[in-house]
Amino acid sequence: METLFPQILFLGPMFAPFILRLGAAIAWALTARAFYMHRSELASMPYPIVGKPGMPLTWFAVVATALMALLLAVGLATQGVAIIACAGALKCWFFAKQNPTLLPAGRTGYFLLALICLVLVITGAGAFAFDKPY
Repeated sequence: METLFPQILFLGPMFAPFILRLGAAIAWALTARAFYMHRSELASMPYPIVGKPGMPLTWFAVVATALMALLLAVGLATQGVAIIACAGALKCWFFAKQNPTLLPAGRTGYFLLALICLVLVITGAGAFAFDKPY
């Protein structure tokens, strides 16, 4: 099959996961920022398993989300972080209808973010990462 730009096909296997990894990192960084901006509202909201989490658990969520974004951005432990990020994206997808101000990507965005993280589990980190390809 003819392609529009055949001279750049050699870049695909390494740079496609890199671009997906950076997109996921940006989405999680925006989510961490939204958690930080609405931390008092997040601390007082009741949740099914933990009830009202309080401020310490809210700070844990902010730091964990920011750390997840950082690890995805630099490509360190990408597949392990991508599994956790996929579960977190599905959790955000579930709660996005109830809390649209806390979750900036919306239901469709978090569903696509879960798919991106699932692809990162399969493909690995790609180019410019601290992970070693085996």
